[in-house]
Amino acid sequence: MSRTWLLLIGGLFISTVRAQNPPGPLRVVRGVVFDSIKGAALAGAVVQVVRVGPAESAQGPGREDAPARVFAGTTDTSGRFRIQGLPAGQFAIGFQHEALNALRLESPLRAFELRNDTSVTVNLAIPPGPVVRSQVCGDSVRLIGEGLLVGYVFDARGEGLLPGAVVRARWLEFALEHNNYHAVTRVVTSVVGDDGRYLACGLTSDEAIAVEVTMPGRRAVAGRISVPVSGAVRQDFWLADTVVVPGTLRLAGRVVLPSGAGLASGQAEIAALSLSVPVVKGEFTFTGIPPGTWLVEARAIGHEPRSVLVGVREREVSTARITLDDRVQQLAVVSVVGRRGGDTKILSAITGRRSTSIGSAFLPGNEWLESAYDPADVVRGAPGFRYVNPEVLLSSGCGFRYPSPDEPRLALGPVRARTRTLAVYLDGLRVIGGLSELRTAVTMRDVLAVEAYQDVMSAPLEWRTNDACAVLAIWTKR
Repeated sequence: MSRTWLLLIGGLFISTVRAQNPPGPLRVVRGVVFDSIKGAALAGAVVQVVRVGPAESAQGPGREDAPARVFAGTTDTSGRFRIQGLPAGQFAIGFQHEALNALRLESPLRAFELRNDTSVTVNLAIPPGPVVRSQVCGDSVRLIGEGLLVGYVFDARGEGLLPGAVVRARWLEFALEHNNYHAVTRVVTSVVGDDGRYLACGLTSDEAIAVEVTMPGRRAVAGRISVPVSGAVRQDFWLADTVVVPGTLRLAGRVVLPSGAGLASGQAEIAALSLSVPVVKGEFTFTGIPPGTWLVEARAIGHEPRSVLVGVREREVSTARITLDDRVQQLAVVSVVGRRGGDTKILSAITGRRSTSIGSAFLPGNEWLESAYDPADVVRGAPGFRYVNPEVLLSSGCGFRYPSPDEPRLALGPVRARTRTLAVYLDGLRVIGGLSELRTAVTMRDVLAVEAYQDVMSAPLEWRTNDACAVLAIWTKR
């Protein structure tokens, strides 16, 4: 019994939750236990009810013959519990689950009161991510928005925990030093303790974080995990032996689009096991899987590949759900004859940059590119930009707000925010005069592709200069 429970039994009874339901033959407490970290009901939680005051009988307080002081029940697959046969009186209720142990939290407690022949509903929950992160990692933070990654590391064969395993979280940050931005690789390392738990605080990436789990004699597990700003994520790992033999387990999954509809067709892969199966109407199934944590990746023509880490265990049903992004922009159909040309090299480079930056790319066949009158006009189709005229673009990264009808219109000229400006590049070289000079330097019939980045931090590294607040790059045909 935890210290918190002892305090309650010793007299900690702060508030009551009353219910006046119609009389019934039994006194009952019911409710749902919810995991706010995973956003799902918590199955298998042991719910305990402790009487903290004298019981009351129909003849008056304290007249029942020493009824039990502790009652218990377990949540079902939907997180629901029901505990009956309680005497009238005042009670404290809480729950125990391995999720609490992994998060290093005491049982969240509530108080309620039951009178003769009444029932009450009390819902319980693991606190939300920001609360957990604050409790576990403390209030001192290096950067605003730090997150927490926590969990257990198990032996995949079911032979217990794996103390000594190493969990590394890695991501890129961009630091401003001496008036220049530069990329810094951040690494948080956690060694699994004797209790099988790891704890990684201080994660600050806006993108998914690369996580690797290693231990001598075990196959490493690597993947990417999204950690919410100021929040917490619990992720357990099951490490298989270095030499993996075919197994007997089954892994079923579903691949969906942002709308929730199933992917019509595609491919699902577990590269570590050299397995690949088709995705048909959103569904896929792997068979002969050994126990362990495996990276499952979904691929489809016109979509960026997406992957998830899935724990496959004995005597459990293993499932995966992967959501693909909206269709990526595709090139127009062309026939390539002879050696690889300059246009192909440019388009390949743009495609490569899209995997390391966040912006808009207008490639051959795009309707905005084909219908534009000037390079700035193309950016009408880019999120975060607003076209004013051929020499003025507004960008969210440059800090502009749109003027109201009562305010004077912006004067023509390069877009500026404090000392920073929209950086314009033509075939990789900076155009000093910005949009004004660009307009006289190139015509739309010569433009092959356009890249637009609404703020400098979303642009490729080579364009993240300290005087830029957004980036526009134009590439001409070869």
